[in-house]
Amino acid sequence: MEETTLEFLSSQKEQRMLENGNKIGSETTSSMINTIDVIKSTQSVAMKIVAKCLFSEDITEGREISDKIDICIEHVIYVIRRPLNLPVWFPTRRNRRFRKALKVLDDKIAAFTKNAKDRQQKTQKNNDNERSKTADLLEMLLAARYEDEKDKTNKDSGKGGGAGLSSSELRDEIMTLFLAGHDTTALALSWTLWFISDPKHSVWVDRIREEYDQIKATGGFNMRALQDPEAMKYTRAVLCESLRCRPPAYAADREVQEDTILPGGIQLKRKDLILIAPICMHQSTKHFDDPKEWCPERFLEWKSNDPWDGPFSRSVYMPFGSGRKRCIGWRFAQWEMLVILSTLMKHVDIRRMPGQHEIKSTAVVTLRPEEGFQLNLEFRKEVGEEKTETTKINGELTY
Repeated sequence: MEETTLEFLSSQKEQRMLENGNKIGSETTSSMINTIDVIKSTQSVAMKIVAKCLFSEDITEGREISDKIDICIEHVIYVIRRPLNLPVWFPTRRNRRFRKALKVLDDKIAAFTKNAKDRQQKTQKNNDNERSKTADLLEMLLAARYEDEKDKTNKDSGKGGGAGLSSSELRDEIMTLFLAGHDTTALALSWTLWFISDPKHSVWVDRIREEYDQIKATGGFNMRALQDPEAMKYTRAVLCESLRCRPPAYAADREVQEDTILPGGIQLKRKDLILIAPICMHQSTKHFDDPKEWCPERFLEWKSNDPWDGPFSRSVYMPFGSGRKRCIGWRFAQWEMLVILSTLMKHVDIRRMPGQHEIKSTAVVTLRPEEGFQLNLEFRKEVGEEKTETTKINGELTY
């Protein structure tokens, strides 16, 4: 059902999604001022945006859901790294904890699905054109049908004849979109906050704030503004460079479609599995000057029609992957990060704690900090007329 998702993310609903995302971003970002857990708040706002924009759902228990997701991811990593494991139904403390967390997520997905079906029933009287304009992604997945001519595999398995997704298939689609749609975005933002919290990069914070003011003065966040390559080029450059240095999707496996010989004489056979690691390309001195340095200047110019590529080809710089299997929600993630980062930087000053110099990353499902780290947040005096003095918070970013 990849075509259905692509249709939704590239349709006329973009502006409505942006309006919802901007509203949630502004409301939730201001609440970060009073939180002590910055990364959980970033995960929460990204989760709320995904739920509202893709599934028309308002999430109030973002922290709880985020905790359950962390438990499930940690369990999967634990199982992958050990050759022998007890079956998940065996009542160990670990398995019970995992099943309990997974049930919370499954119940949430089931509630999303029920609500979408209820919305469908209420709009049955509308014609197809009217329904397509208002339907969210979940409603479109519910309405999607397999086509015999295009999907022989599903025809042979009994899915032909216009059958839709089974309950388990629908659950898997929603769970994948829900998890992938918020976790990688929150992770990219957390790395970005780490980089710009370095005092030597303060000039980039100033430029982000200037662009935020310009956007607000010319009509606010809208698709026209975000598609203008000059409108937020400094904010975009900051995000692009963070994605180069610490790409959350640091590697992906692919299956070879036909026998191939790579440059250097490396032979690949059909159905071989290969690992493609964007992080290796991003850190190569062959393609980037001083690749270990965080330098957003690299992305202030661009050669292609997409300024997010900078002056680099997608075979060199590919934080969202490349080719036919590129991240399906890459555009959605880009404007989501622009809105959240610029709004947050407008309202707070962010600094590292004394003695903090560098943090190590670890490559698990995504590229994330090896250990928790803290940042110091201060509410900006000139933002928010009701504030008379600076409020100082210790923001703990933990994974």
